Amino acid sequence: MKSKKILSFLFVSLVISLSSCGVNSNKLYIGTLPKKVSFNVGEEFTSEGLTVYDVNNKVQIKDYSLSFEEGEILNEVGNFTVEVKKSKFESYSYDITVSKYHEMNIASYPEKSKFKQGEYFSISGLRLIDEEGNNITNYEVSKQVGNSLNEPGTFDIFLSKTGYVTASYKIEVLPINSMAISNLPHVTSYEVGDTFSSEGIKVIDTNYQTQITDYNISLKDGTTLRNKGTIKVLVNKEGYPETSFNITVSESSKHPSPIENKTLNIYYINDTHGSFVRDISTGSSKFPEAGMAYIGDYLKKEKAKDPKNTLILSGGDMFQGGVESNFTDGAIMVDAMNEIGFDAMVCGNHEFDWKPEILAERESEMNFPLLSCNIFKRNSTVRPSFLKPYTIIEKDGYKVGIIGAAKKDLGDSVLKSISSQFDFPSPGTYVAKYADELRLSYQCDVVLLVAHDGGTTSELSNTLASDYSSLTSISSLSGSRYVDAMFFAHDHYKKQFVENDVPVIESACNGEYIGEISLSLDGRSGFYTVSDHSISGLSTYAANYCTNGDEYILSLPTSEPYATQIGDPNRVLYDFDEDYTEEDFAYLTCQILYWYVDENKSLFGGENIYFSDVNKGMIRCSVKAGEFTIRDLVKVCPFQNEIAIQYSSSKNVNRVMGHQSIVSYVIKEPPYQTTYVYGASVSYVVEKYNTLQTDYHYYGKTIYDAYLTYFKEN
Repeated sequence: MKSKKILSFLFVSLVISLSSCGVNSNKLYIGTLPKKVSFNVGEEFTSEGLTVYDVNNKVQIKDYSLSFEEGEILNEVGNFTVEVKKSKFESYSYDITVSKYHEMNIASYPEKSKFKQGEYFSISGLRLIDEEGNNITNYEVSKQVGNSLNEPGTFDIFLSKTGYVTASYKIEVLPINSMAISNLPHVTSYEVGDTFSSEGIKVIDTNYQTQITDYNISLKDGTTLRNKGTIKVLVNKEGYPETSFNITVSESSKHPSPIENKTLNIYYINDTHGSFVRDISTGSSKFPEAGMAYIGDYLKKEKAKDPKNTLILSGGDMFQGGVESNFTDGAIMVDAMNEIGFDAMVCGNHEFDWKPEILAERESEMNFPLLSCNIFKRNSTVRPSFLKPYTIIEKDGYKVGIIGAAKKDLGDSVLKSISSQFDFPSPGTYVAKYADELRLSYQCDVVLLVAHDGGTTSELSNTLASDYSSLTSISSLSGSRYVDAMFFAHDHYKKQFVENDVPVIESACNGEYIGEISLSLDGRSGFYTVSDHSISGLSTYAANYCTNGDEYILSLPTSEPYATQIGDPNRVLYDFDEDYTEEDFAYLTCQILYWYVDENKSLFGGENIYFSDVNKGMIRCSVKAGEFTIRDLVKVCPFQNEIAIQYSSSKNVNRVMGHQSIVSYVIKEPPYQTTYVYGASVSYVVEKYNTLQTDYHYYGKTIYDAYLTYFKEN
């Protein structure tokens, strides 16, 4: 589409010329503008509703022509002038705007995707975001919320809003079936310590009066009943409304045979971020790092004191951030964790920094399970093969169930090309479901929650967020508390408090702290229940406690294949004359990126670039004056972002410069163009903030290529 903007001075000159020649010039004016003056790229031009009049005679004119054709495809973004013309009349004009469609992404799917026939349609839990992660509201839904779903089948639900690409998801409406318990189990009254039996129960399809045998029951036969009170037992089958019956459990009239009390000790670290070697120096934005060999030696010795009653857990984000881990794709960290004897690890967002295939490879090397109950393949409830919702560990005469969870929308902190393959719904309902399953189906004596989530109402709060506070209550199904202790991560804070008698802990980051929770297990009733707890989170840096290095872990960086992969991490790249704050170094990174692309145009499409930008979160700590090594570079910028050439309109260049999450560098003012100008950026920016550009392209180079070339040549 050619630009049809009118240059006003040419129009004025033409009028003056016609007047001086004595030509009779009639005038047009617009009575009503068209119904549509704002379009999106790809739409057809229409002037429907436009009325044009003769100024002198006040009569409507219909045989005018326009500089745009009806039905013409509008394929350029910008503001344009539509000229209204008629022979022997001065032309008139009005403006139209052509905008780019915004993306509409489903950040979290509704809580319900399966409905029973006759149920009311609901989108509760649905969250839509645009390219920048901003919430989208006031959108239209193709099916009326609150209406009864009367027709069984699978249906597409379309979500639309003017100026946005339509999004959709599927729902399933299950046909009406009816199930009832015609005969209750022979026994519905028990005493504490008895075992449950469903013998005698009969379940029928009430429509056909036929017996159903392939139902599921929430309380398995042989389950020891540990809590007095009324327990609701659920009976369910796919496609049928759930039904239930109650059993009552009273105080035991018998004298139970007590068993020996136990103490379960749980050691916990989170967000270690590849901090493999010891570095206990501190400074602005710098955490003391005890090192995996030193943490490992401490944990191994603690576990050796009472291996039957000790657990070692990780809250995730173990791999990304240190040269040893980054250059081995996390393999060296898994090797160390296997040697230490970790019992479980939860998947964090930075475990996804490399391809999912690499994460699957790391998981296959682990001697412990990788957990998360609420990470699913996109648009499904299918969990990726490298994740399990929970694990069960048999200790000294008792069972411990450990549930893993992820922060809702954790994918917002992952490269979009990777996170778009997965869904990260709210964890609460999944944790509750699996807690009941662990208590009832597997008779776990202790249930723990480990979540890659800050878990609290704010970063420094000692109050659990709603998704987690409900898990401190008593389940109506099991009669037990959902979880006995909670372990959090992700926001890098040290936390230790108790809510509703449930201990909560988080151990900062980078191996700065090692947390410990001890649970007292009371065996007087003949089985174990959690009766008390204590939090012994280390009150000072782990470096002060972890003073000896494990020989095997110390040897790993100089052993093959790691030695070849890592190379010399202490090789000096540069000698800085002054200190740099994180923001200063982010700006320097922009300059280096600009220099690298500008000096190597042939590697990046040959275009002149006018700006460069990176996200602020790409730089993780400050830089001190003096020698700057490869190890320092990885610590400062752990993310191997791919370099992208960003195609932006002049308007969007200004939006890049003003974005609060982006640092930018402009060497010369970009010329105004109707198409776009070029800039150098990184993968995280162009994928997450894609409204800031028209398009982008990768050329197979990373930000490390830019750093290393710059430091070598300058």
